[in-house]
Amino acid sequence: MSDNIQTKESQEAILNDLRSRVSGELTVDSSIADVLDFGHNLFPHGQEQPSSFDPFTILADARAGKQMRCVEHSLLAVSLLIAYGVPARIIAGLALDPDVPGEFAGHVFAEYWDAEQNKWVMTDAQWGITPQQADKGLSALELREAFDRGQQVNFVRYNHVRDDARKGDYREWIGPYLYIFDTPGVLPVERTVSHAQHVSLFRMSLPRNEAAADQYKGTRSSNLSTVNPAEFYSSPKETKYD
Repeated sequence: MSDNIQTKESQEAILNDLRSRVSGELTVDSSIADVLDFGHNLFPHGQEQPSSFDPFTILADARAGKQMRCVEHSLLAVSLLIAYGVPARIIAGLALDPDVPGEFAGHVFAEYWDAEQNKWVMTDAQWGITPQQADKGLSALELREAFDRGQQVNFVRYNHVRDDARKGDYREWIGPYLYIFDTPGVLPVERTVSHAQHVSLFRMSLPRNEAAADQYKGTRSSNLSTVNPAEFYSSPKETKYD
């Protein structure tokens, strides 16, 4: 059996363990907004890294006062959503770093499956924001398309947003990271995910991003890539167990 695949029973045991560690704050009746709000407010944004890259360590380090990055905010949010029955995935939004030729700048956020809308919805656990139009959540791709069309987008804050996450213009800040989307398939948390969709790379087929996307794809060992939005945004599928 692959190191990245566990049995359903062992995955459920891990998720039960994660739920037990937040049982004082979240319950089976907690809403998606409650789960996201809880994870967002566990720690302020900073540049510290967890001693181990998994949701249990991030929880412990946050409670010990560490100030961690967008990566940890997103990994924890996705882990908690999945633990409470909501399909979710980490998204790394990438752009060429204008200051370092050949290097990529990135920001990590998340998408979760909204069963009522029957679609993926983007959420940024670091900023405490979910983008919407007409009271409907947007995926990362839909947000990029709305920007390209010059449309108004509402950035809905979580219930209780930290003061440090209120600073800055999110629309201007997030824009450059919405052309190349990577859903990492090697993160430790994804060993506990029974609903994750493991697509390694997605790029929008726009001329100004073709070279950047091809360059990035060349750095990946996986061939799980697509330029098809329908493929990247298909409904969540159960992990296959060997």
